[in-house]
Amino acid sequence: MISDVVAEVETQSGGRGSIVAAVKHRTDEELSWALENGIVHLGENRVQEHKNRTLLPTQAVWHFIGRIQTNKAKLIAQGFSWVHSLFRLKEAAALVKSEPPYPYTLIEVNLGESSKGGLSPEELPAFVDSVRDQYPELPLKGLMAMPPPTKNPETNRASFAHLRQLGDALFDAPVLSMGTSQDWQIALQEGSTFVRLGTALFGDRNG
Repeated sequence: MISDVVAEVETQSGGRGSIVAAVKHRTDEELSWALENGIVHLGENRVQEHKNRTLLPTQAVWHFIGRIQTNKAKLIAQGFSWVHSLFRLKEAAALVKSEPPYPYTLIEVNLGESSKGGLSPEELPAFVDSVRDQYPELPLKGLMAMPPPTKNPETNRASFAHLRQLGDALFDAPVLSMGTSQDWQIALQEGSTFVRLGTALFGDRNG
């Protein structure tokens, strides 16, 4: 049950961590079920899927967790309270072309999986300085990372600890979006603020 996972996240994190339900290809009925069982945060990967939904519950906090396309950044800024995947200056510029308030924003860090986007840890400090200098109106809140898929969640512990260290060096109270259905317990132990869960809540997707 979703409510059991919600309760376990609350317990393991001491109330510090929250679930972002990854709702890619999920139905309106599944969204309603999640909200009824204690989910507050909903995460969308694609702007078009979000636009096409018939159910956009006002009580939910919407997170954009997919790749930012600059030609759709205005729609992202208008439709979401959080963005998890900033890693290019042109994306920051596009997000602030909308009307304020601007979404709380997390920077995506690549911790070693070459097929994923994101900044290397070495690139991160200069990028943070550039965004703060050029786009001070964009509220940077912390970091996001997606470690490689694994059958042994413990193998991702070092990556999560590394992201926490990077966040602590750059933010007073960093928000950390790390951990998915494969490894969320380990992520919470290492200080995650948001765990992005899909199959752990809803089961396997159809399609």
